Amino acid sequence: MNLNIKLIFPSRSVDSSDNIQELNSYYDFKEQFDVQALEHNLPFKDDNNKKALKSLRFNISHYLWAKKNVKLVIKNERRNETYITRSDWIYYFLSKANKRVVFECHQVSKVRRWVINRVQKNKYSYIVFTNLLLKKEFKINKNFENRTLVLHNGFDNDYFGNTSLKKEKKRVIFVGKLLRFEKDRNINFLIKAFTDSRLDEFKFIIVGGPNDYKDILLKEIEEKEISNVEFLGNLPRRKTLNEIQKSEIGILINTNENIHSIYHTSPIKYFEYLKAKLKIVAVDFPSHRNLPMSNVINFFENNNLDSFVNSVVSASNSESYDALDEEVQSVSERTKTIIEFVARPEGLEPPTL
Repeated sequence: MNLNIKLIFPSRSVDSSDNIQELNSYYDFKEQFDVQALEHNLPFKDDNNKKALKSLRFNISHYLWAKKNVKLVIKNERRNETYITRSDWIYYFLSKANKRVVFECHQVSKVRRWVINRVQKNKYSYIVFTNLLLKKEFKINKNFENRTLVLHNGFDNDYFGNTSLKKEKKRVIFVGKLLRFEKDRNINFLIKAFTDSRLDEFKFIIVGGPNDYKDILLKEIEEKEISNVEFLGNLPRRKTLNEIQKSEIGILINTNENIHSIYHTSPIKYFEYLKAKLKIVAVDFPSHRNLPMSNVINFFENNNLDSFVNSVVSASNSESYDALDEEVQSVSERTKTIIEFVARPEGLEPPTL
């Protein structure tokens, strides 16, 4: 696509690095682009690292950081610059400066509602929602409608196509963080389900962390002598996707304790499951019903063990799908869609990002 890309991010940790070679190695990608880490020394936790007022502290510190550094970035911006961000305050200040900026909206919050309500008069501000139900959470003015886009997440095509990987019958996989918003994602429910005699011949693989929580769950399955559940912990990206491609069934699960999980999620792993031609079993939430190709999903009732077991067995006995819908895009196709979306209203040339 011949893009001139620059990544700018806040450096909050001593481990943060803007060395592209280190990022290439850590995240397992080959692309080369400019990277700049901008100092962020404003605290948003108390001295004991507790959660008290964490959200408020974070918003204040990020507001101040964004206000200062948007001015700095604008002073040094390149010709025909277009900004893409997931930060509320970066979006707000760039919009106020009348810069061309795309906001990737993945969740709803009070701050986000406030920001989106106040940028809609800025003709160079755009929003990409990852879910139609998410978009409906916000009041979008009629004149701003053509600067919004609903576009789900996608898969990275570079990691697929390894012909040496053989799919294993009755191999079930879950990929993702074991905790969401610092709470269990119902992984214990999945582990308990695989003690059912109807799933004795199935192997359940869990990829993800944090490792301290993984160790707690691993100790429990060892004590209960559950032999068909295996934890692989956190794996590098390529190894994770290899594990997906070796599996027959992929699991989507969350609890019903968070509105984002129920209505707004567009999980990257779902699109990776689809690309790998996995049969999919998912908890029956509106967010999952709203996904592209949801007709191929085997849904189960939340916290219903019998329903889950039946869905796994049914998925294993079902035929795989032949092709992916147009809505299921690679990250490259998704990027192209966003570029065309921003350029279309004004007939602009492809921007620098």
